[in-house]
Amino acid sequence: MDRDNSGALDHNEFKQAMRNYRVTDDEEELNILIKIFDKDHSGAISYEEFLRSIVGEMSPLRRNICIQAFKKLDIDCSG
Repeated sequence: MDRDNSGALDHNEFKQAMRNYRVTDDEEELNILIKIFDKDHSGAISYEEFLRSIVGEMSPLRRNICIQAFKKLDIDCSG
């Protein structure tokens, strides 16, 4: 999908992907999806933007478990 190998999908690449995967071919719907996914209004949708839009933010419980796991792995406390 990322034809220019930029690490993100520009709006045209994203629209083409949505058409290819038969999500939608409707221009208005495509523009709505772009507004949803392009959080920073950069003109491209990064993997992180896409993932955060699909998965959402971590719950406090999940965040706490991740912090605890990181602390166990970061033996020398170097971050």
